[in-house]
Amino acid sequence: RYVEILMKLRTGDAVRKLAQLQPPKARVKRGDEWVEVKASEVKPGEVVEVREGEKIPVDGYVDEGAGAVDESAFTGEPLPVEKKAGDLVLAGTVLIKGRLLIRATRTGGATYLAEVVKLVRQAQNARLSIQRLADRVSGVFTWAVMGVATATFAAWIALGAPVWQALMFAVAVLVVACPCALGLATPLAVVVGVGRAAEKGLLIKNPEAIEKALRAKFVAFDKTGTLTAGAPKVVKYVGDEHALALAASAEAKSSHPLGVAVVEFAIKRGAKLAEPEAYDTFPGMGVYAKVNGAVVGIGNEKLVEGMGAEIPGEIRREAERYRAEGYTVAYIVVDGRVRGFVVVGDEIRQEARDVVERLKRWGYQLVIISGDHEVAVAKVAERLGIGKYYGGKTPDEKAEVVKELRKEGGVIFIGDGINDAPALASADVGIAVATGTEVAKEAGDVVVRRGDLSKVAEFIDISRKIMKNAKFNLFWAFAYNAALIPIAAGLFYPTLYLRPELAGLAMALSSISVTINSLRLKRA
Repeated sequence: RYVEILMKLRTGDAVRKLAQLQPPKARVKRGDEWVEVKASEVKPGEVVEVREGEKIPVDGYVDEGAGAVDESAFTGEPLPVEKKAGDLVLAGTVLIKGRLLIRATRTGGATYLAEVVKLVRQAQNARLSIQRLADRVSGVFTWAVMGVATATFAAWIALGAPVWQALMFAVAVLVVACPCALGLATPLAVVVGVGRAAEKGLLIKNPEAIEKALRAKFVAFDKTGTLTAGAPKVVKYVGDEHALALAASAEAKSSHPLGVAVVEFAIKRGAKLAEPEAYDTFPGMGVYAKVNGAVVGIGNEKLVEGMGAEIPGEIRREAERYRAEGYTVAYIVVDGRVRGFVVVGDEIRQEARDVVERLKRWGYQLVIISGDHEVAVAKVAERLGIGKYYGGKTPDEKAEVVKELRKEGGVIFIGDGINDAPALASADVGIAVATGTEVAKEAGDVVVRRGDLSKVAEFIDISRKIMKNAKFNLFWAFAYNAALIPIAAGLFYPTLYLRPELAGLAMALSSISVTINSLRLKRA
């Protein structure tokens, strides 16, 4: 029993290792002195010093210094990441080289690490539908075993055996058939599998996604920031410099990759940005702002139409030429007139082709659902070998496409976790390829840290291994009991039989074997 309990405890190693990443102490500047305090006592806004070889005790941004940080506990990537002033660092990561002064933003139980540990524990305690089935079978099995034990006792008495011997066989049946292994079969596979996924940078928030992902027919991708790098650059601008400066001023408050690209491009060309007097975003269309008294919009045709403007034929024809080459075009509207457009290019992620090929081999049908223009989406689909695609969709329209696909079969939707929230929520399994740290607030059943698309294939792979492991555990537990019940009942007595104490040992060994098999997932 000691060995059995010890092995069960080992299944929770992953979450314990994560919890232990949080260092207990932090070096904080208070007044003119550096004071060592408990990490949980650091307040947001305080500056924390981290020296080479130390664990970072808080979430925050580098205030001063530079260094290389090991983030493998969260991302599964072994190579350290260079950090400089303004970069985000997380509690529990290790400063391999350098010295950092970090201005804390989240501490104690509010850090990204604490969120991950909490969500992993919740996921590990959840029950899959296969486990609920096993529980129902176990309930019937228990009554069946009690019936077999009673029949064993009655049969031996009828054969003239002493009461003590008949009782010994009946007790041996009850002991050896204890459904402990059946109860452990699926939970242990989930605990180890979810923990292993967390170590690889995959946060499984809803364990039901493991089963649903394997039953799905479609895998649908967002384009920008998911299949593409999400760091587009302006490759061409057509229009006057004043319109560009106004557009960049409007986009300065946007975190959308296209907006960031426009701002960077305008600044490089010497544009002076102004503070917008009013600002609003229209998901799937663009942004609207009032800058220096001018009404400014930058976005697609839907935004132009919504602002009551018309695209001149010459500008439209030139824009379409770039779209035909796979670029994204955003029109600039100033005071109801189209004054120009920007042409933006975004490279396909290096890992995208490999992920697409693996998903195809596993039998999934692939789809792209994007807010970008249909021609640009078609080019990406063509380059990746994806036959089905939808372009020009707003976030709500993406969700509608997902719902339509669900009528034909299960859908896994992969998006950036922000604009794609409706589609992620509408899918059978939502996978957020996120770059932020607010994991508890991310839409989706699974969150991929640092936006690595290859982790999507890893999630499918580890889901397959978890379910295979759980099914093998269940088969073994049933087969084990079925084989030993006749021996325990004395069917082969006196050549082969089990005394109650040996039956107890055999029962414990079945639990140990199930646990050992589950622990194999630690190497998945």
